[in-house]
Amino acid sequence: MVNIGEKSPEFVKRRALDLIQNQEFVFKAAGMHILKELPDPQAVDALWGIHRQHLRALSDSSGIEGHLRCDLSFSALRACVQLTPQWLAEKIRNAAPAVDPVSELAWLLWDLKRLEAKDLWYQLKT
Repeated sequence: MVNIGEKSPEFVKRRALDLIQNQEFVFKAAGMHILKELPDPQAVDALWGIHRQHLRALSDSSGIEGHLRCDLSFSALRACVQLTPQWLAEKIRNAAPAVDPVSELAWLLWDLKRLEAKDLWYQLKT
């Protein structure tokens, strides 16, 4: 699907957005794999929700599958957040540490590869 994305990226991104909304993990995983390579800022809310679910499930399990799911959802989220740093800033500002995995947001900020990332870091620290 990613190879098709080289010729029709918008078509593939739309399919990836559909896939991550599916209830079956195999479809979600396919969408996340695509979004790692063809990020779309429209996916960040859904990916954040998926990643939070994976983190909650990880705390209840010790198997490798949970870690792999977390890695996949974080990788897709990280790629998409690169295109919408304002989403990340808003999530950090509005985070409720008792329920939100704030450390994950911090890692996303750390991984931000944009010119304004340093300014955003200092702005959010205060």
